[in-house]
Amino acid sequence: MKSLPLAKDLQLKGYEVEILTGYPGQGTGKLFPGYSMKLFFSEYIDGIKINRVPLYINHSKSKLKRVINFLSFAISACLVGVWMVKKPRIIYTYHAPATIAIPAIFLKFIYRSKIFYDINDYWPDTLEATGMVRSKSILKIVGAFCTLSYKFFDNINVVTNGFKKKLLEAGVPESKITVVYNWSLPMDSKHSDEFDKYQPVFDKNFTIIYAGNIGLAQSLGVLIETALKLKENKISGIKILLLGDGTQKIYLSDEVVKHDLDEYISFTGSISAVNVGEFLLASDILLLHLKNDPLFEITLPSKLGSYFSLGKPVLCGVPGESSDIVKNINAGLCFSSDDSEDLYRKIILSMGLEKGELELMGINGKHFYDENISFEIGTKKFAEIFNRMNLE
Repeated sequence: MKSLPLAKDLQLKGYEVEILTGYPGQGTGKLFPGYSMKLFFSEYIDGIKINRVPLYINHSKSKLKRVINFLSFAISACLVGVWMVKKPRIIYTYHAPATIAIPAIFLKFIYRSKIFYDINDYWPDTLEATGMVRSKSILKIVGAFCTLSYKFFDNINVVTNGFKKKLLEAGVPESKITVVYNWSLPMDSKHSDEFDKYQPVFDKNFTIIYAGNIGLAQSLGVLIETALKLKENKISGIKILLLGDGTQKIYLSDEVVKHDLDEYISFTGSISAVNVGEFLLASDILLLHLKNDPLFEITLPSKLGSYFSLGKPVLCGVPGESSDIVKNINAGLCFSSDDSEDLYRKIILSMGLEKGELELMGINGKHFYDENISFEIGTKKFAEIFNRMNLE
């Protein structure tokens, strides 16, 4: 989770830090092994005190159950968490979900603290773009709640200038808003047995890798259409590897079988987090894609920073700020979201580039990461904001 590395870094900088959170759950809705739900429970991880409050654990597709999950934590954090944490000067609050604002505001008034609100997903736009909520009435209610909650925050941090524009349109004073990119931690690249069985794929092909969630928002059906064009034009020597899992994986796998596209697309399934870096480093170019939606034009996926951190070129299918960065620093090639013809052309173009050209793109991305998206840069900027808030 983002909060633990940040907490450890702040502690090294001299801050006294505690975390208030829920119990860790698995995708099955069960607790992680070694935990049992208790009313009051605290533990230390890497020297940081973690205070856990009970909640309803759910990671399913059920919208009602997800709402109960969000609200149960908000209520527990207010009623139970208030007795567990030492009086804070600053409350760092990670959004989403938007319901996290409820305990933050409650604790603000109880302890007369200041709130630093870190927005990584812009609600209600994200709910609508991902299809989680389709009701216009509910989206309006969520939007009204978010706008109201902004009035209680002392500093609101966003990860893109597009998000900042949204806040300004919602009436948030510019003096309250800061923009710090969502940092990415460097990936491990140790050799693994998981990689060995795919080594021949990298040896024989121009390899494109997508790593992460395979869901509706990623809209990876465009890869099927692109592979059909490669097959139709009898282009060989290209392999697209999809690392990860998600709600659309079975559908896409069936499409690959249906159209006999296994020469072009393969699925590895979930790869151990410590081994993903080895796969990405072995690739020729890394794929980033989100469906064509206005929200994603102002989004900067954390995956882009992860790709940059490895010094690999990026094949970017995310419009707006993400593509602007890739183009401006010459860190890869960009194509129009959900446009298989454009993606096909950019794949052919990237194959034709000299190895040195691809390497230079990767170097440019790594330099941008080091200067703007690295963990060290992000936490330094956060500490500067916290210091300022502490003095105000």
